[in-house]
Amino acid sequence: MSSLLDKTVAPWYICRGSDWFERLRKGDKHMGKLRIFSSIALSVLTASAFALTWEFGGILGGGFDFGAPSGTYFEDKEARLAELGSSAPGSLGSSLPDIFPALSIGGYAELDFFDWLGARIEPRVSMLGSAFMAYTDAGAAFDRYGAYFFGLLLPLYVRGSYPLGPGFITGCAGGFYGVVLSGVALADRYVSSSTTTWISLSMRQIEFYGISGGLGYSMQLGPGIARAEARADWALTPVRFTAGSLEGELHPVGVTLAIGYGVRIGGWE
Repeated sequence: MSSLLDKTVAPWYICRGSDWFERLRKGDKHMGKLRIFSSIALSVLTASAFALTWEFGGILGGGFDFGAPSGTYFEDKEARLAELGSSAPGSLGSSLPDIFPALSIGGYAELDFFDWLGARIEPRVSMLGSAFMAYTDAGAAFDRYGAYFFGLLLPLYVRGSYPLGPGFITGCAGGFYGVVLSGVALADRYVSSSTTTWISLSMRQIEFYGISGGLGYSMQLGPGIARAEARADWALTPVRFTAGSLEGELHPVGVTLAIGYGVRIGGWE
């Protein structure tokens, strides 16, 4: 089967990845939005910072991305694999959505305005994408394919807490600004082989926005606070890419379980 995935490409870190950081260094107007968003978020968090309680920590999350991709790339891919999965004239194979793991790691800074209300900025790097499983007309799986990317997300949350048992029920809601760090990877995982092609993005294509929220529980553990939250990130704008003459869109909708640990300066909730 001949496709873009059969072609050898340079690793992303010497293609679009390095270009992204070079444009950031030179002050690209699109990257200016990242600095503006960060400045606003930090301004909110530093308001009355010396009089209120801070918490600093790290967070790690794992779950699944349920976003459905669209575009001519995925339509063409499904059609070609349907033909490849045919074992008799008049029959075709099929493709069905498959589970794609969503992973993230980052840190956070949280500022309490009251005992029960605060704000948090939580920069994190996440892997997001979509996957499909291709089946023959006899129902045998023969190719897992899809697309994914690594993105820097900058969520700004309003957080609330309510005492329950030894700790607190916590909830958060807000929005995020994201940029694609690595380009988009188009992947095929056949039974006996696998291929991955990195597609570079233009500066207009790397940005995406969305909403985010979660519900969890926190309690004091040792010198700091342990937290566990169920999270949902929903991108309101797609990540678009071009592969030859074909186009595609990724619509990340991640659901993860996030665990974190932080240290508070100024007391406990």
